[in-house]
Amino acid sequence: MNGLLWVDGPAAPWSFLVATLGLGGLAAFATGRAIALAWRPFPLCFAASALLAGVSGFLHYALFAESALPITRIAAALATLPAAPGASAAQAADLLRHYAAAFVILSGFAAAGFRTARARSLRERYGAL
Repeated sequence: MNGLLWVDGPAAPWSFLVATLGLGGLAAFATGRAIALAWRPFPLCFAASALLAGVSGFLHYALFAESALPITRIAAALATLPAAPGASAAQAADLLRHYAAAFVILSGFAAAGFRTARARSLRERYGAL
C-alpha cells in the first residue's frame, strides 16, 4: 500500500490521511451533496472529483512539502519521454496511478454525498408515496 496510495516520504501516510481522506473527502462529500441539491445529473460528480483530485495533490504540495504538484510532475515526465523513454514513462505511470487512486477515493465520497442528499430530498418531497 505504500506505493499505491502515497508517494514515499517522511510524512507519506499522514499526508494521505489528512490531505486526501480528510480535507479532500470532506470537500468531495460536500460537492456531491451540492450537486444533488441542485438537481444536477450524477456524472457531474465525476468531473468535480477529477478537479478535487488535483486540489488534493496541491494540498500534498502545500501542506506537506512534497516535491511538486502531480500535474506538473506528470507534464515534466512526459516532456522528457523522448530523452529517457523507460524512466520517464515509469515515472509518469506512477504519478498517474497516484492521481487515479485519489480520483477513485474522492469519487466515492462524492457519490456518498450525492446519494444521501438525493435520498433525503426524495423522501421529503414524495414521502407519502
